[in-house]
Amino acid sequence: MSRKESFARYLELRDRRYASWLDPVTGMAADRYTSATDCPVCETNDWRQRFLKRGFHWGTCRRCGATYVNPRPSREARRHAYLGEDADFYYRELALGQRGSNGWQRELALIERYVKPPGRLLDIACGRGDFLAVARNAGWQVEGLEVNPVAAVAGRSEHGVTITPVGFEEADFEPASFEVVTIFQTLDQLAAPLRVLRRAHQLLVPGGLLAVTVPNMRSFIVWAVGEHHRHYTPEKMVSLTPSTLRRLLKISGFVHIEGLRTFGEEITLSNVRDLWRTGFEVDLFEYRVASEERGHPSRPLPSREGERQQSALKSALRPLNNALIWMTRVLGLGSYMRAYARTPRG
Repeated sequence: MSRKESFARYLELRDRRYASWLDPVTGMAADRYTSATDCPVCETNDWRQRFLKRGFHWGTCRRCGATYVNPRPSREARRHAYLGEDADFYYRELALGQRGSNGWQRELALIERYVKPPGRLLDIACGRGDFLAVARNAGWQVEGLEVNPVAAVAGRSEHGVTITPVGFEEADFEPASFEVVTIFQTLDQLAAPLRVLRRAHQLLVPGGLLAVTVPNMRSFIVWAVGEHHRHYTPEKMVSLTPSTLRRLLKISGFVHIEGLRTFGEEITLSNVRDLWRTGFEVDLFEYRVASEERGHPSRPLPSREGERQQSALKSALRPLNNALIWMTRVLGLGSYMRAYARTPRG
């Protein structure tokens, strides 16, 4: 099975799971798969509904501005999401080498601007343990947590790293036992992110470092496509922005928040072009995957003169394109956020 076919199969399994959560009469998420919740950021219960998608309501907290799912997926539904057929398929077929060691080495290099090995490092929701392997090879003593057993077994067998197949709140660690705790692309999927961050704070030594990456739901792409964005899915229960992420970290006890930046999917001319083509109603990632699947057999290849003209046009537009990328970074409109937060030094 090719990677394209694997991705299509994964989406089919995922959408089948979403459909299984719906009441066939109302088209809404069935009661057994939902549970009411307060705001995951400020823990108040004062929100306004914004939109409905896949049978779930998204709304915005009037107090802190966080957007979240309410009612959110129940514990049973979350088990389906992370232990179901589509999750197992993802870790068997799609997660292998997805980011590559170079990407994880860059992530580790950013962490080591603040904390150097040796020391203990814990990666929460570590998947197949690719980052753990990179960190171990750099001199860290590593441990990982991953609820999906397929991913945990694959990581242990491929990398020889310690991965415990439990959730973070069930893990048994001594307080102040890690120099670094990492949470990559997971915080928005947690039912109780505030509780998890407080627990991470307890596990860090004085002056220890928490490293977080998470989708930025105040990005240019989210602004352009709104509720059609791929990260508005039921299991991503809270949609964070730079301000709500900073608030979460401060409430959790992290007093030194450093390097909160956005990255990825900048405002570029090609992004604007593709958004225009889709009528601003399709997520760019899904549009490009679909376009690659369809191909463009009827589109003739440009002539040599046409290639020269395209090259000249790209060169002429490059300063504008670079200015748009710079604006994305300065205004914090990238598609993802990266933040580092320290515990007090004692």
